[in-house]
Amino acid sequence: MMIKMKRIIRNFEDEWFSQHSKEFSEKYAGMYIGIIENKVVIVNKDFGKVFQKVTEKYPKKTPRISYIPRKDELELLI
Repeated sequence: MMIKMKRIIRNFEDEWFSQHSKEFSEKYAGMYIGIIENKVVIVNKDFGKVFQKVTEKYPKKTPRISYIPRKDELELLI
């Protein structure tokens, strides 16, 4: 009898981001945040500025840059 096993891949950065999403929504609504190793390192309304600053400051790291929508933007998505 052959048993099929599902492979579960966990992305700890995604889990961390999800766990902090409420906090991010309260603090950074309408902003882009640059994250390095599960730490918010730059916040700005301009994606380009966030990208530029985070890649200059952490050239050997892969940043996560996310837009945190405002409440009125979320209502449009529903």
